[in-house]
Amino acid sequence: MFRTSSISALAIALATTANAGGLTPTPVDPIVDTPTYVAAPSADWSGFYIGGTIAGGRLDNGPDTSDTRGFGVQAGYLADLGNYVVGGELAYVKGEATDDSIDGDLTSTRLKAIGGYDAGSWLPYVTLGVSRMDGNDATDTGMLYGVGAKYAINQSWTAGVEYLVESKDNFDDTGFDVENRELGLSVSYRF
Repeated sequence: MFRTSSISALAIALATTANAGGLTPTPVDPIVDTPTYVAAPSADWSGFYIGGTIAGGRLDNGPDTSDTRGFGVQAGYLADLGNYVVGGELAYVKGEATDDSIDGDLTSTRLKAIGGYDAGSWLPYVTLGVSRMDGNDATDTGMLYGVGAKYAINQSWTAGVEYLVESKDNFDDTGFDVENRELGLSVSYRF
């Protein structure tokens, strides 16, 4: 009898244990896959650069107006200050008027201050400076201003687009006001 009671007690204990956990498996909390935000890679805009530009635009020279086209070279330095980038650039552009009303070659030597916003691989900016313009047997220094954007292709190369306006009232004491509006595309090597 002792043996039967022991077996019965063991059977009751096992049955109680099985019922306590239940016959259904315990539910497991679902795993939620939360997307992780990955910031766009940021370019470091600090350093010197050199490059080339092709440009085209419209020149108003007193009573005459002409389309222009040309090419140039530029060298500059940018300092990346976190969210903002500042710097300067020296550029030389040689072009020609495509209309016979404005004679010959046109050249421009430009000294520009640049201020922009570091948007990762993009650098939108504004520029302000002075320009030494030479053309049609007259030379004078005027002001320039514009907007542009540079794109970091990689750590060494950038591509850019820039819209500039050069202007000078009473150009070289001729009594004519000169304004050159120009769109340029550039490629630069950073080092």
